[in-house]
Amino acid sequence: MENIPSLYNRVEERDVILITNETKEEMGGSEYYKYIHNIEEGIVPRCNLEREKTIYDTVVKLINEGLIIGAFDCSRGGLGVAIAKMCIKNNIGAEIHLKDYNINNLREDALLFSETSGRIILSVKEKK
Repeated sequence: MENIPSLYNRVEERDVILITNETKEEMGGSEYYKYIHNIEEGIVPRCNLEREKTIYDTVVKLINEGLIIGAFDCSRGGLGVAIAKMCIKNNIGAEIHLKDYNINNLREDALLFSETSGRIILSVKEKK
């Protein structure tokens, strides 16, 4: 996703932010564990190639249809870092509600910094 043209890396005021895939407690090898806790162990993110291919194909289709205006990769640093990058790049803030998204009842640090594979933050216009 880092190679997506900047045209697709934008978010504007009042856009709706969506995320593909669920977050799991897969913190092994994470930037968070490494830099905050000096740990390089734990459960490493597992990849479901079939599911991820479906996710990426769907995202590309929706971009081509003009429904998605922004796509941000969550693989390095997790959801928290991806949202921060998205906001910094676009000089905007975000109000994020994760209660309903946290279906695995993860700790806050795991929810924000897990590097679960197949997650992309998408921005769409509210009317779409």
